[in-house]
Parts: sequence; C-alpha cells; structure tokens
Amino acid sequence: MGPPGIVTLREIGAVPPHFWDRVTAGQIMRPMEVSASVIPDMPLLAALQHMEEGGLAHIPVIVGDQIKGFLSREQVLRYLRLQAEYGI
Repeated sequence: MGPPGIVTLREIGAVPPHFWDRVTAGQIMRPMEVSASVIPDMPLLAALQHMEEGGLAHIPVIVGDQIKGFLSREQVLRYLRLQAEYGI
C-alpha cells in the first residue's frame, strides 16, 4: 500500500467520464502532504478555517502518516452552534 491520499469530487471531476472505468483512486488521489488536514487536538475553529481556505466540505484527521478519521464542515458547525446555544 502506498502513502495515504485523498480523493475529492474535484479529482473525480477532472477525469473524463469515459475513463472512470479505467482510472483508480490511487492514480487520481491528492497526496496527504499536499492536502489540507488536521490533527486530533487542533481546535475546531482552526479546523473549520482549514476547510474554508481549501474549499473543503470534509477534512482528514491525521496521526503520523495515517488517516484516523474525517471532520465535516456540517459536524463542526453543528457542534459550535450547540456549544453556543447550550454552553456545552
């Protein structure tokens, strides 16, 4: 297995539809070292800023060279809204 990467709709959209059955995720993925990512202890506002800067709806959570999960803009905004409303 190669180094981790991410495939977004941007990468998929760059592939002409008539090649979709021949192109692999590994061929079009964006390597993690050039992709926006966050670490588990990054504040949510900073993570949201990374997503906004990159025009991303989701961002991978990285530990070392492994993807441990994903944050979505929707999840972060929902949590921040609940925190503001209820002081959670």
